[in-house]
Amino acid sequence: MQRIPPVPYQVVAVAPFAPSAAPRLSRSYATDELDTALTDLGAVLAVPVPRELFPAARIEVPVRQLRDFRPEQIARNVPGLTAYREAAQHIRKALARRADPQEVYAEATSRWPGLPIPPPPPSGEAAVARARNEAIDDIFSMIALPGEAAAPAAPSPTDHRASTWPDQLDVLLGRILSAVFADAGFRTAEAAWRGLATLTRQGPFPLGDGLRFRIVPAAADTLAEALDLLVRELAAAPPNLILVALPFDSSPRSLELLERAAGCADALQAPLVVELAPAFFHLSAWPEITRLPHLPNYLEDAAFAKWRHLAEQPGGAWLTATCNPFAGREPHRSELGHGIAACDETEPLWLSPAWAAGALAAQSVARFGWPTHLAEWRQVALRGLPGIDTGDRPTPTAAVFPRERLQQFKAAGIAPLAVEPGRVEAFLPHAVTVSGQRLEPVLYLNRLVAFLIQLHEAAGTLQPGAVADEVADALALLFAAAGGGAPAELSVKAAAAAPDGSIPLYIRLAPPAGVLPSPEPLEFTFTW
Repeated sequence: MQRIPPVPYQVVAVAPFAPSAAPRLSRSYATDELDTALTDLGAVLAVPVPRELFPAARIEVPVRQLRDFRPEQIARNVPGLTAYREAAQHIRKALARRADPQEVYAEATSRWPGLPIPPPPPSGEAAVARARNEAIDDIFSMIALPGEAAAPAAPSPTDHRASTWPDQLDVLLGRILSAVFADAGFRTAEAAWRGLATLTRQGPFPLGDGLRFRIVPAAADTLAEALDLLVRELAAAPPNLILVALPFDSSPRSLELLERAAGCADALQAPLVVELAPAFFHLSAWPEITRLPHLPNYLEDAAFAKWRHLAEQPGGAWLTATCNPFAGREPHRSELGHGIAACDETEPLWLSPAWAAGALAAQSVARFGWPTHLAEWRQVALRGLPGIDTGDRPTPTAAVFPRERLQQFKAAGIAPLAVEPGRVEAFLPHAVTVSGQRLEPVLYLNRLVAFLIQLHEAAGTLQPGAVADEVADALALLFAAAGGGAPAELSVKAAAAAPDGSIPLYIRLAPPAGVLPSPEPLEFTFTW
């Protein structure tokens, strides 16, 4: 065999890409097609907003590309919010021309009905008295009380002065956007897409087919349906990695879903990564983990019996549990006086560490040809992450675990995302499955079997006597293409053909040095 089919790294991501969408498996996308995936899904995120800010009390945000999650894009893409920007700009220009406030008000309320623009102040003596009182109020508002700093407040939404109308509209728009970015459903969807962007951008793949991904929108209450869908749709051609970017706790329902995830991974013989939430350890946030005792001892409690049972199941060897979210971007901050007000966020946008594990595996493939280097953190790490101020040193993750705690995670069969104190690079300190075994061997085995499946589809019909030699040649070409050197041992033997024409192949190979932590030969059977 002189040529082999392309061998892109295939990742399937199950995440809340559109919280209300039913699970369905998308087509395959290349790394530069994230916006295409967004457009194909056609998500419209419905966000409730206080009626006093937005009369309709509901905003529908269309998302067709990743930048549509930015505040300024939302203000442009939602017609009801575009009016705030346009009216503020129009009023500013009109007042700069010294137009009469009454005329400006009449035109603005006619062109943009429904906007909360207070009517201009009355004319005559009453207006003079009101202006005098407002001026006095302004002076007093800038006088600091003992122990307070002097700072003028933002314009009141009931301020009738025409000069304040544009700022009032900007402030209201900023508050509306703040409500959008505070909505749990919106944040969940944005985190899913920014996590997918991390997967596609953190590996140094050239644009094209080095990495391909498929998505399945799912939420906690539709995850079981999504996992069943994967088993049905992907049985003939399993992916190289499955990411479930949904948090799991230790409730009976969540542990049942973990068992189903392990069953899915076992059925497909594909590594699957899940995220453990702080609630899995009965915590409200990751920094609270300092109050827990030695983790393996803690997980011996009766409350974690199902977790321990999961480690003993066949699927436990294909399931990796990670934890410790990382920041997807800096929190939004507003500045009064801009043409379009940004919003204010009190919390960073945390992304599931399952995305980090996927990005590190993809980065390993891009650098070394195999996903088995994902925990070699000096060479494979997430870089360029935002550092979040936690009161000590900026960090890109929700918590910074000391080395002793990282070792406890490893002993407990958990692979957390980690950082070095004072640095903004995140990495996996170890790759382990919930069974306690290393993750690298199953990543390696899956990559080989997936290649053989692609080879079988591409090669068509081969003479029975030539199958073993052709497959051995193809495997040698695969290792050569990966760039890691030839396998130390490679043999392919064919058994007698079955009545249906299929041929069992007995394959034994020892990986090149460095591909796996252990150089022991791998033996498996593949039906051709």
